[in-house]
Amino acid sequence: MSDTVMEKGKILFAANLQYEFRGSVMVKALQSFGWVVEKYCWWDYIPKSIWGKVQAKYIFGPAVKRINQPLIERCNFMKPEVVFIYKGIYVWPQTIA
Repeated sequence: MSDTVMEKGKILFAANLQYEFRGSVMVKALQSFGWVVEKYCWWDYIPKSIWGKVQAKYIFGPAVKRINQPLIERCNFMKPEVVFIYKGIYVWPQTIA
């Protein structure tokens, strides 16, 4: 077995990366296996207001739409081999399809 890691492809890692430790271990592990990992933090799309927090807690409203549409656009632009969604409570089934 070779010591060099061959690039396997691209992964879009979608998660709430509001706190860096949540995804950093998984991202580093995927990178160590040769994957090129791009992060997508859906928390960036939730307004920093009481109304935004209510939408995030109860998973409804325009904030959730603002999470899904850019995720689709990022996938269409990046064309990853894998989309890894960690605790995807904000990701609609039609977005996955």
